[in-house]
Amino acid sequence: MEFFKAKPSGIKFWTNILVAFIPAAVLGFLFNDNIDKYLLNPTTVALALVVGGILMIIIEHKFRNEDKTKSVEKISIKQAFKIGCFQCFALWPGMSRSASTIMGGWISGVSTVAATEFSFFLAIPTMVGATALTLFKNGMNFSSGEIIILFIGFVTAFLVALIVVEKFVSYLKKKPMKFFAIYRIIVGIALLFIIKFGGISL
Repeated sequence: MEFFKAKPSGIKFWTNILVAFIPAAVLGFLFNDNIDKYLLNPTTVALALVVGGILMIIIEHKFRNEDKTKSVEKISIKQAFKIGCFQCFALWPGMSRSASTIMGGWISGVSTVAATEFSFFLAIPTMVGATALTLFKNGMNFSSGEIIILFIGFVTAFLVALIVVEKFVSYLKKKPMKFFAIYRIIVGIALLFIIKFGGISL
């Protein structure tokens, strides 16, 4: 792919990825402990599913058909930064990272397909950064075997995502994301109901 070559298009693309990565990386590093403390519980995760679904329906309805940037190569640094800001929503457990970045793409005038492809590549530094932060928090107390397993898991996840994203892009060319949003809302409400009446510990 051109993105992996030292050409102007590849350099511009990875510069955009870096720019988009920075907002969530900074907030994640600064507030990771508070996020775990206040947002990582069944109620907040269920609320994130509902809120994320509602936002997805509203933003898709208003912005999806107003896209001017049809390909990932045409995304500007300004658009990349906006997408990166929306990725910050994914710091709230239960908010989909890919959905957050796609919504950011819609608002920035990027097509669904281009936003999805950009979101996929943005996941690379995001996953690496999240893993590095976890390792740092645990004092790097991992055996060589655990590090190998972690590396294999990362590579496997990337390859599987590479296969899935093609199918996902094909789906998004024909179908809106509101069906996924409705599914999120239903699951979120069901979880809130179970938490309220099912005795799940908070």
